[in-house]
Amino acid sequence: MGHVYVDAVLVGPRGQMELRNMLVDTGATYTMLEEGKLVAVGALGPLTANVELSDGRVVEARIYMAKLRVGGREAPILAATFPGVREVIGIQALEALGLKVSPTMGELEAIRPSDTAYFYRA
Repeated sequence: MGHVYVDAVLVGPRGQMELRNMLVDTGATYTMLEEGKLVAVGALGPLTANVELSDGRVVEARIYMAKLRVGGREAPILAATFPGVREVIGIQALEALGLKVSPTMGELEAIRPSDTAYFYRA
């Protein structure tokens, strides 16, 4: 399987923005976006947190909350940003959207019905 790319829409209180040809990175916890895009749609935040990158560097990232729409599904996500960020859709967003990467098809597939969340009692 190669890389998986999708078109998405970033949604916030001030509007929405199309995100074309976004790399899906199942090794990334958060969706990573340029801060200007998050600010433009009015994403909530930021909070700051130290985030470890795949090369071992730790950066202080700004974390925003917005909604992401992919393939007719929409869910709240956390998006991280820092100078020089490489934009990707991370696993937290995929889980929120109820999607996973199909290793045989090389595309996203549903893991549950749209607009459904599961709640467990302790």
